[in-house]
Amino acid sequence: MDLKAFIKETTQAVIDATSDLQEANRGKGAYVSPEITCRTLKADNDILTVDSGRHAKQLAVQSIEYDVAVTAGSETGGEGGIKVMGLNLGGGHSVTAESVSRISFQIRIALPAVKPE
Repeated sequence: MDLKAFIKETTQAVIDATSDLQEANRGKGAYVSPEITCRTLKADNDILTVDSGRHAKQLAVQSIEYDVAVTAGSETGGEGGIKVMGLNLGGGHSVTAESVSRISFQIRIALPAVKPE
């Protein structure tokens, strides 16, 4: 899989799963990614204030950490590029030259928040 596609799909899956979990646990007393209030505010948190006009929300800015093995290579008769390391079960007759590297990085994100009831 292309590295760019992997990052986009994984990050979107985290956002979608957060929203799904919030909906599934509404009214059960469990809060996934709760909205920040003055009582829960900690000095070491990064806070994003979103002003929608009617009221401002404070969201915790979190990091999604990635540690990915990638391959960089070229293929005779094909394309080269950077790919997330995986298993290729396809057939074909080509010669591949690859090198494997690991990259680590973070994407900072404020996930959707739900206001505790």
